[in-house]
Amino acid sequence: MKRFLTQIALMVATAFPAATSAQTQTDSIPADSIATLLAEIEDDMAKAEQPAKKHFGQRFADYFRQGNKPNGKKFNYRLILGPHYSSTEGFGIGICGTGIYSWDRQDKDLPLSNIITFGDITTKGLVRVGIRGTNFLPKKRFKWEYVIDGCTFPTEFYGMGFANGDIDALKTDFRRNRFIFENFFLVRLRDNLFIGPHILYTWLGAANPELPLKETADAEAGAGNIQLPIVNRQEEYRQEDGSMAQKDVAYYDTFNGQKRKTNALSVGATLTYDSRDFTLNAHKGMFLQADQTITPAWLSNMGLYATTEVTFDIYRKVWKGCILAYDLHGKFTWGDEPYWNFMSELGNAKRMRGYYEGRYRDRHLVETQLELRQQIWRRWGMVVWGGCGEVFDKKFTKHQLLPTAGLGVRWEFLKNVNIRLDYGVTKVSGKWGGGVLFSMNEAF
Repeated sequence: MKRFLTQIALMVATAFPAATSAQTQTDSIPADSIATLLAEIEDDMAKAEQPAKKHFGQRFADYFRQGNKPNGKKFNYRLILGPHYSSTEGFGIGICGTGIYSWDRQDKDLPLSNIITFGDITTKGLVRVGIRGTNFLPKKRFKWEYVIDGCTFPTEFYGMGFANGDIDALKTDFRRNRFIFENFFLVRLRDNLFIGPHILYTWLGAANPELPLKETADAEAGAGNIQLPIVNRQEEYRQEDGSMAQKDVAYYDTFNGQKRKTNALSVGATLTYDSRDFTLNAHKGMFLQADQTITPAWLSNMGLYATTEVTFDIYRKVWKGCILAYDLHGKFTWGDEPYWNFMSELGNAKRMRGYYEGRYRDRHLVETQLELRQQIWRRWGMVVWGGCGEVFDKKFTKHQLLPTAGLGVRWEFLKNVNIRLDYGVTKVSGKWGGGVLFSMNEAF
């Protein structure tokens, strides 16, 4: 700006005497000098109009600050890299990407589709990568959902049945390797009602299990109260005189004699009613889904079994900025005795938050929760929830009912896509505790 003003002043000073002097003096100013001066002024003005370049910190801040603003892109995809923690997995660094798009941008009534990519690594040895998505095709004629998820992580296993899950001394440590491929392709019957085939392939394995000592488990539960096979091993020990000898050591087989590596291809059908306004963070509407799959013995290395799963969610506005969400979920297994890793498991990032995933497992599972979601200020919000759940073999009993309650914080990363931090209260073996979860998207 200083240079620009100096150049203007120079032109005025040069032009003023030229106007009052002889014509021969005016002709003495070279034409190319004036043209050069004007060109320099034009360049300086153009540079002044250009915005200053932002450094990395400013661009990084804008990435999050403007994430929930409409950007007009056909495919709005954003990545976030950050720390997280849960009782099951420990501290970790995860990367999660969420993409939002529409198969027909002209149809304003068509629900938005989404794709979620994720990767994770934690201090407890979890490594996970995967992708999942929900698609509403043009005119909402079809709904297509898919999941591809592979992970390996050290885990704790307490055997099958509620009674075994309540005994701390039955803890079995092993590395759980898992790969899941699931695909739904649903056809709309009318309005929000869909039906279609459902395919699920699952491979699960337990590597290097450390079985619990029979002596220690009996001391906690009482001799004769644990109905599990016993595995005897010859182990060395040092005698008082320093010499080595061998003795029989008894362990409980929490796998109940079942295979440690299993795979199964399940086929079936899914019926869905979905009137939610947005699948990742519904503010209104209802979701009802019934899945029925069957796994023939010749499509797995186990026996014949079938699974029925039902989910019911409903969302209502209570007052300004407040949504009341209700969830009811049940999973039931029929046929031959299901294997340890295909039973219904209680506790995950969606339901019964805070419980160690899979500590309580059995043939059947019923769980429910009620959550109040309140926007607090700008992109910040809070939730509070309460509910209960139970796993059982044949009969639902009140004394096995486990409570769930908790409090969470929300931050809107993308439009209607939240990052969440939850603390869930638990009750295990009659003792109260809790667990922390850091994740993306609402629990249900």
